[in-house]
Amino acid sequence: IISRFAKLRCLSLCDVSLNGRYPCLFNLPLLQKLHINDNRYKYSRGWDGRTKVKWDLELLAGLPHLKDLFVQGTKLSGNIKSLRILRRTLEKVKLNARDVVGNLMELADFPCLRTMDLDGTNVTGDVRDIKETDFTNLNEMFLSKSVYGSNVYCEFDCIADVPSVMQAWHRLSKRIPSLFEKIRQWYLDLESTDQYHSEYHNYGVDPPFYIEPVKVGPRLGWRWINYQKHPCKVNWLDPEPEIPSENDYGARVKYESYVRDLQDIELELQASPFKDCYLPTEEEYCRLSKEFDENRVFSDEEDDSCGE
Repeated sequence: IISRFAKLRCLSLCDVSLNGRYPCLFNLPLLQKLHINDNRYKYSRGWDGRTKVKWDLELLAGLPHLKDLFVQGTKLSGNIKSLRILRRTLEKVKLNARDVVGNLMELADFPCLRTMDLDGTNVTGDVRDIKETDFTNLNEMFLSKSVYGSNVYCEFDCIADVPSVMQAWHRLSKRIPSLFEKIRQWYLDLESTDQYHSEYHNYGVDPPFYIEPVKVGPRLGWRWINYQKHPCKVNWLDPEPEIPSENDYGARVKYESYVRDLQDIELELQASPFKDCYLPTEEEYCRLSKEFDENRVFSDEEDDSCGE
């Protein structure tokens, strides 16, 4: 029936009982918006996932004017290179399908692309490959876990990779300010040769092998931090803002807010065993965690004696 609507502009299929392949869905030459969302697995314990629309990205060749593509919960497969047929039209794409592969940079020269969400796919790449001339109109981006340096999740192979990946996100954040704060779940791979051996995880203070973005006013940076939220010193990516003149009231208010937030960061740091380093060596970690534990025990004993 759908194939009869040759001038259809928008098609949304949500939790529909379709099973198998439906090529007619992809023979709509004027279609601009296609949403296929099958989330029945969230609501039905008895549903086993076999009744899903099965299709490949190559079928998008039948939708040459598509602007908005959202796919979740279907048996979608293929290479994102197939999206290049939509290079001049595609504005939004969200794909959540593990059988979707390809390289992130296949979409880098799409002039109209504003939203790109590949979280849930197996698309690969490296954020450090993104140049200033790539993704020029993008204002929202979520990368798959298979992309090295993904803002959704990343296990770093080595400590030395972190600064260059952070620089890449810093460049992107100049165009898309919201990106930097959406970085989450970054840490050093447990199999990395830079990891300290587990025998040194003493005194209830884990090594600071998580990476946390830091935003203070207009200033961006990042720091190593451990599971117990003990941070190291901040690696700043931006210079400190200039002190505004007394006559510029608006700028003064923003600067004073920046100073207060910076003081909060410093207070957190002063309570950390790693307050004097950007990332401790293994030897430093052992010494600092032991000193921190001894100081904590001493403080507890003082509290007990005061209570008596």
